[in-house]
Amino acid sequence: MAKASFTDQAVQLLKLLEQRKGLEMDILKEEDGDVDTISMNLGGAELLRNPGSDGYVSGDIVLLHGAAVIVTDSGREPVPGDSYEIPLQSSASVEEEGDGIRVNTERALYVIRPTNG
Repeated sequence: MAKASFTDQAVQLLKLLEQRKGLEMDILKEEDGDVDTISMNLGGAELLRNPGSDGYVSGDIVLLHGAAVIVTDSGREPVPGDSYEIPLQSSASVEEEGDGIRVNTERALYVIRPTNG
């Protein structure tokens, strides 16, 4: 069986996340003018391949593991499954910015940075 081949961006993001393993991180996702904030104690990350990828669902997924909450105006709500997905298309860009990571995809902008950083 052939091993899945991931995009360079997915591999780069995985390496950057692994360097931050064990840290409390904020994940800001901006999509269509809305901003969602997730606070996560980053336990690790892995690459997954979505075999049924199309224009909406990506081929590569970076799955972050760790205890996480969604930060809202009314408080904090647990993230189901203690995981968070970042779908990546081949056109995605990944940049390290100081202590943080900036991921630009066709659908959203993700900024991953140390909490209170």
